[in-house]
Amino acid sequence: MNQPPAVLPSVQAQPGDTPAPHQRQLLILQPDRTIAASTAFDSIDQFLARPDALLWLDMQSPDDSDIALLREEFAYHPLVEEHVRTPMQRPKIVQYDDTWFIMFYAVEQAGDDVRLLPLRMYIGPKFVVTIHDVPIPDLTQALERWRRTTQFDVPLNPAMILYAILDTIVDNYFPILDDVAERVEDIEESIFTARGEEDLKAIFQIKKELLEFRRYAAPCRDVLNALMRREAPVFGNDYVLFFQDVYDHIQRVVETIDTYRDLLISAVDIHLSNVSNRLNTVMKKMTAISTILMSCGLLTGIYGMNFAFIPAAGWQFGFLATVAVMLVLGVVLFWFFRQIDWL
Repeated sequence: MNQPPAVLPSVQAQPGDTPAPHQRQLLILQPDRTIAASTAFDSIDQFLARPDALLWLDMQSPDDSDIALLREEFAYHPLVEEHVRTPMQRPKIVQYDDTWFIMFYAVEQAGDDVRLLPLRMYIGPKFVVTIHDVPIPDLTQALERWRRTTQFDVPLNPAMILYAILDTIVDNYFPILDDVAERVEDIEESIFTARGEEDLKAIFQIKKELLEFRRYAAPCRDVLNALMRREAPVFGNDYVLFFQDVYDHIQRVVETIDTYRDLLISAVDIHLSNVSNRLNTVMKKMTAISTILMSCGLLTGIYGMNFAFIPAAGWQFGFLATVAVMLVLGVVLFWFFRQIDWL
């Protein structure tokens, strides 16, 4: 069995890296799930004329020569070039006659941060063009997934390639959400400790990531909704159920994001209540200690006044008796505050 060529290099882009180098790869996909790589970019029109082949052209960091290649070989609508040159767009699907432009987002975990990787796709009856600025390993996984989908009795069609890409991307959202779930659980476990600002920083960092994630995941759901319209399906009724499956997954992703955001909001409320409770506990203890010391200080203040006649002032055991009274008063007050749980 032929091994599929790698659509993308395995090196992951890290935050702060310079843009990935320009790369271009042309794959010829055949009905028996065999895959051949070609460098004959000037023969794309001949490949498109073959009835038994489907082209997958992958471009990383496209330059002017790539744009010219798309213009010459695929004769796209002028607006497509604008979409291709704009990496950060809202997820969407736009139809131009018998071709479609789709904007979607893959995700990548970089430490505790979630990176959004824009993917532009230009799709026609006989071709799929994927355009991105950094390596997206999901594309290699999608190619392998398509090669293994021999159980589906469907003709060679770009819809199955698109399904494999979108399904792989959306499935890889879930490990990101699992990591978020672990971080939320850690915060919930430590929220009753004295970490204070560390918990708040972690909570707001995760909320920021989830908000950014949702900004793009929710419109991706709209893209899937457009692909599975039953009254006017983009690729025909045979493929509606495939995109329905991906739609169900992205729906779960959006609902999970909303659930975690609600949990984080509750965590903030619990954290603030916990801080307030700890402050009240400290204030009660300080009040109790101050009351004990003030009661003892009352006696020392009375006997420190410069009056000629003070009870027991000339008694030889007066000092010891005063100290004993202060100790007894302190012990009684301490016992009292312990009974009411202030100490």
